[in-house]
Formats: sequence, C-alpha cells, structure tokens
Amino acid sequence: MCSASMSPGLAPQKLVTEIAKSLFGIAALGLAILLFGLAMIPEAATPGPRTADLVARRRSTMILAGGVAFATGDA
Repeated sequence: MCSASMSPGLAPQKLVTEIAKSLFGIAALGLAILLFGLAMIPEAATPGPRTADLVARRRSTMILAGGVAFATGDA
C-alpha cells in the first residue's frame, strides 16, 4: 500500500558503510535510551530503599544527560 511513497532502500553494502561511519552516533543514541530508561524506573520497581533514593535524586540529571546524548547522536 505505502510502497509507492517509500524511497528505494539502500544496498546492504552501502548500509553497512553508513552505519560504520556513524558508530559514535549509534553509541550516543544507545546511551540516551539507557539513560531515559533508568530515569523512568518507578520507585516501586527498585530493589531497595537506597536504590530508590539514588534514582529519585539523580532522575533529572539522567534526563538531562540522556537529552544531551540524544542530541549528540542525532547530529
């Protein structure tokens, strides 16, 4: 249905070379996903009160660092 509006895909060799060029970008985006995921952990899901306190205190820092990593990886 929507194949008419989609652009033709990259050849596998070209796709691999494009990914290899932006390995830092992939790593930065992976770090952003990890940081956003850690920041979203609810207090009830943490294994203990010290961990819950650590996540609660550092939540805004993890969100900010995830945003910076996302912006770095997206560029």
